[in-house]
Amino acid sequence: MASAIKRVRHVEVAGLMNLRDLGGCDTNNSAKTTKWGVVYCSDQLCRVPADVAQEILVDQLRIRHVCDLRDEGEVSANRYSFVGMRRTSFPIGMSIPDRFLK
Repeated sequence: MASAIKRVRHVEVAGLMNLRDLGGCDTNNSAKTTKWGVVYCSDQLCRVPADVAQEILVDQLRIRHVCDLRDEGEVSANRYSFVGMRRTSFPIGMSIPDRFLK
C-alpha cells in the first residue's frame, strides 16, 4: 500500500520565509489538479544553511532541480549550490533600462 503524501501548503525551512507546495492547484482540465510534493515555489534559497538544504530540501522533499528566475545580478550577489540539486537559470528580472528612467 502506498503511503499517503502529506498535503501541507507552507513548508517550514530555516532561512526561508515562503516555501510552498503547489500541489492541489487547478489545471486547465477542471477535473484535475497539480500533484502534491512535486513542484515547490520559494524565496531565496541562498539563505538556507547547507545542512538544512541537504536534510529537508534534498533528502525529505526530494527536490532535485531548481528553476531560478533571478536575473544575473541577483544570482551573482546571492549564489548557492547544494549537493544533489541542479539549478537552471530562467531570468525574468525586473531591471529597468536607464533610458526609461530619464
